[in-house]
Amino acid sequence: MPSDILPGDVVAVESNSKGYLFYVDSKNRLAYLLGPGAGSKNSDFEVHLIKDRADEPVYVNPDVTQIAAISWVNPTNDREIRVYYSAKSTKYLSEFYLTNEGKSSDGKWVKGALQAGNKFQVKAGSSISATVTRSFDGKPTGIKVYAAEDGKANQYDLPTISLFKTEFGDKWENPVIITSYVAGF
Repeated sequence: MPSDILPGDVVAVESNSKGYLFYVDSKNRLAYLLGPGAGSKNSDFEVHLIKDRADEPVYVNPDVTQIAAISWVNPTNDREIRVYYSAKSTKYLSEFYLTNEGKSSDGKWVKGALQAGNKFQVKAGSSISATVTRSFDGKPTGIKVYAAEDGKANQYDLPTISLFKTEFGDKWENPVIITSYVAGF
């Protein structure tokens, strides 16, 4: 009998005429369906796991199964897909990315720079969101990621939401709390 359990969160991006549908599977692993992009009459998608350099699956904190993903052409003209999640072992906001459909990284997903020195634990049950910033002429200029930090509250005793940003995708600025004066959601 087939299972009727669906992922609690899915995030879709498109890159180089391919569709990527990211989710957290029933074993708390980062997974995705890979298939044709918009305009294709083919609807065949294949299941893939995001794996680290040691070829081990990437595990997600079971208390934060909301993920975020972006697709962009970075300032050096490489196509990248980036996925943001709360890591199972540390609960830290984390990032994996794939450059040029893996052609620039031996076909492997790579741990992103967001983890470097980052001790930001994502609040249980919260969301993660990401967007690509653009200049006035439409060229991508950076990435912004938003998340709620565990154990942090603003002056109204509400959980804080912080902004992480990078201009080129390789060096992240320290997070900035954006909800200091928010009295209610």
